[in-house]
Amino acid sequence: MARENFVEFLYHKNLARKKCLENIATYIGRIKEAYLSIDPYCRTILFGSYMRGEMRLDSDIDVLLVTEHAGDPWMRAKLYKRIFEDMNVEHIFQVHIVTQEEYEKWYKKFIDVYVEVQYKLNPRIRYNALGRHSEKGISA
Repeated sequence: MARENFVEFLYHKNLARKKCLENIATYIGRIKEAYLSIDPYCRTILFGSYMRGEMRLDSDIDVLLVTEHAGDPWMRAKLYKRIFEDMNVEHIFQVHIVTQEEYEKWYKKFIDVYVEVQYKLNPRIRYNALGRHSEKGISA
């Protein structure tokens, strides 16, 4: 019986994952909206195995939020709460909330392929990979 419950759990988790991947722009938009009122200059960057096209069944989607508010532990916790509880964002995302300094000293060293989400009047995602830039019509 326990094995059947685990298989059912994995099945439902996979369905939620599939839904999330099919609507990724919506979910990324929800994550970005969660802190726009707090920091309109916060950068949103997608990176990791999803961006490299190497995502496995057990992989998550790495989302990096770069904001000076991350220096305040209470503000960082408030952002996490808002994203994962108030917004009910699927747990397929691994959200990293960091300061610009943390980004420069750590993340920038190993992120090779990434997408920076732009949120303006006409939202779009700008693709940046190894120094090459091109724009795609995916909105968030």
